[in-house]
Formats: sequence, C-alpha cells, structure tokens
Amino acid sequence: MRLLFDDLKYTPLAADGEVGYLSTRWKTFKGQNKEKDKRIQVNVNIKKAPDGTLVTVGCIIEEFTPIKDTDQGRWMKIPSDHSCEARFLDQLQSKLKR
Repeated sequence: MRLLFDDLKYTPLAADGEVGYLSTRWKTFKGQNKEKDKRIQVNVNIKKAPDGTLVTVGCIIEEFTPIKDTDQGRWMKIPSDHSCEARFLDQLQSKLKR
C-alpha cells in the first residue's frame, strides 16, 4: 500500500482487506512529445499461496483522444502492454528486499 499510495501517489478508490483487494482512482500522465495524455487505474489482488504470497496487478489504461476542430475529447481504453504491471511488481520486489 505504501508503494502504491505514498511512493507512486495514486489515490485509493476501494479496498477490502478480507479478500485482499484494492483499487485506485485514475491517475493522469501528460503525454510527452506527440504522445497522447494517458490515465491509469491500478487493481491489486493479494492472496496467500503455499510458498508465500501471490500478488496480481492489473492496470486499466486510457488515452485521451481529442475531437477534431473542438476543444473537447474523450478517454478511450487501450490494451495494456503489461509494462505498467511489470514496473509495479519490480518496484514492489525492490521495496520488499530492503
């Protein structure tokens, strides 16, 4: 939780300690160069496993698509390339080793 909320600055949306689930609110990232703005919501499941703890992460990613000739747009879901999930799990592993 510290990694997600303190270090990565996501805001909690929902959590259920009984089932080991937590979800964040959307966090927006400004696009660099010609990339579109993105927003990410992270969902984490934590379960006991025979050899320790199983942590699964899912990132929901949306890009902001402007509507031509207007100052408006809409958020469109895009498939995850799993770099968001991998980055989170790598940072978690690093934090746990300290």
